[in-house]
Amino acid sequence: MFDIDKYKEIWQSISRNKVRSFLTGFGVGWGLFMFVVMSGIGTGFKDGVMSQIENVPGNAVFLFAGETTIEYKGFNEGRRWSLETSDIEMIRNNVPEIEHVTGVVYGNRSVFTRKDQSEGFWTRGVDDTYINIESYTLLQGRNINPIDIKEKRKVCIIGSRIYEQFFEKDENAVGELVSIDGAYYQIIGVMLGSDNININGNMNNSIFFPFPTLQQLYNYGNWVGMIAFAANEKANPDEVNEKVRTLLKVKHHIAPNDDDAFFSFNMSEIFNTFRNLFLGINILIWIVGMGTLFAGAVGISNIMLVAVRERTNEIGIRRAIGAKPNSIMNQIIGESVVLTFISGFMGLFIAVLILAVTNEIISANASPTSMFGNPQISFNLALISFAILLVSGLFAGFLPAKNALQIKAIDALRDE
Repeated sequence: MFDIDKYKEIWQSISRNKVRSFLTGFGVGWGLFMFVVMSGIGTGFKDGVMSQIENVPGNAVFLFAGETTIEYKGFNEGRRWSLETSDIEMIRNNVPEIEHVTGVVYGNRSVFTRKDQSEGFWTRGVDDTYINIESYTLLQGRNINPIDIKEKRKVCIIGSRIYEQFFEKDENAVGELVSIDGAYYQIIGVMLGSDNININGNMNNSIFFPFPTLQQLYNYGNWVGMIAFAANEKANPDEVNEKVRTLLKVKHHIAPNDDDAFFSFNMSEIFNTFRNLFLGINILIWIVGMGTLFAGAVGISNIMLVAVRERTNEIGIRRAIGAKPNSIMNQIIGESVVLTFISGFMGLFIAVLILAVTNEIISANASPTSMFGNPQISFNLALISFAILLVSGLFAGFLPAKNALQIKAIDALRDE
């Protein structure tokens, strides 16, 4: 049964020395405040960084040709070699662990002309599977399909910024014939991609062609600038990457141990690096946060020891008139828990309020390239941290309560 008189007594006891209770409570509240704020900042940093690479699968590998560094089969070191269209099909047919594989042909900066307006933009040649590697959203029209590839159609997809610059708002660009370097191409789609990963130009400022069309436009023959692939969920991206390199080394007469003949970006390694970084940050936050909370609990314990010493006479008199040990212990522990609860709640409330205000400011000034996302703390984490603080306050009251029970009534009356 809820005993209101008991909690009134506890509150009166805390109020006897407001300054001491405030300073101790401030230390406890500050500890929880710092833990919550640091956790929110850590989450915001993690979300911001991960948002920069969210449009690329975590198991994707981007592979480029370089220069050989080892003499092999009569070829001197320093030989430049190139990826070819046939490499894509070879990889698709010989590495069953690959879920998606695509080739990208990088063109020059081409002049895009519509009506009386012209400007240069980067060009890329892609196939119908490219969207599975570096995802984008079609705002209008359709994606490049296998028939576009087979027939080398003169079609293109334009980035969102090109559309905004050359077309009116809500104007349909699909089917429009535009001039690109003096030749006419039909727009089949408008795409919105990421601003964060830019390989040979920003996606939203680029023009996408079927890659055989771009090869023909620039007389590239079978040259491919990059091959990108993504392993299936059960495969190890590093092992798949090694298989692909082995196939390419055999076909292009590269020494088996010449790994420097390739340039590559392994997204699984990048993701693992970030995961380890954020794990280290979280561990540091917990160490600092729990240390601060522990220091606050020690402060609570110390103030309760002082309070017990100052109330020796009161406790002795209560013992003399028949107060039970549990009554005295419950009062001391209750004071510790109530002081901890009030201080912790204020620290938690202010921290969450600051994170919410910061979140609103960041959302209002959001930038696609920002490395800091919305700082926040989950309800479960807030609840757990608050529970840890209350348990600390509970244990902080045990030692002072134990000392209170050791006070003998006769000694207390003698001091009086």
